[in-house]
Amino acid sequence: MNEIPIFNYSIFACEYQNHNRDKELFGKTVSDWAKSNINANNLHHGLTHQTPPGLQMNHGLDQLINSEEIKHFVSSLDGKIDMPPDRSFAISKMWATFVPPHGTISTHMHEGAFHGIYMLHSPINSGMIVFERDIPNAYYDVFSAGEVEKTPYNTNRQSYNMPEGGIFFLPSWMKHSSTSNESDDTRITINFILDVFEK
Repeated sequence: MNEIPIFNYSIFACEYQNHNRDKELFGKTVSDWAKSNINANNLHHGLTHQTPPGLQMNHGLDQLINSEEIKHFVSSLDGKIDMPPDRSFAISKMWATFVPPHGTISTHMHEGAFHGIYMLHSPINSGMIVFERDIPNAYYDVFSAGEVEKTPYNTNRQSYNMPEGGIFFLPSWMKHSSTSNESDDTRITINFILDVFEK
């Protein structure tokens, strides 16, 4: 599990070790779900579409839901979050997002405690994940003019590659988006919310 500093906070990333084994099954599961549950009228780019939540109830994704990677992330929170002993983390929502060529994900955030993003199919040049903080762009104009290297001191955004098979974990309140998919193929992610429930 890698901790990646984003401004004054951190996100976490790891590789799903069984990606090559499970990709075909997961791909079929989300494709079948999308055929009857697709939602094209979302808040993102017009080309982008996603399924409604509910994938966490599909047994085709049990290997991901019960994966050591998600368990490891939850266990890494011990000592960082003061949570009553009668509460625990569980996946409350899960859905798939399809970003075709030239599609993007607009800036947004989520409810719940943590948001997970699993890169099921992520072709080269299919976009980067972008994290944003609530500081107006005009503020940074004071420090830079023209083309300069972007640093946390002169931009309110930080971008990272989204390699296939990777899982990102981030606080649900953290604003994020994606750059345009410049590949010739559709990027597919499985997204989920980790929230707190009574045991």
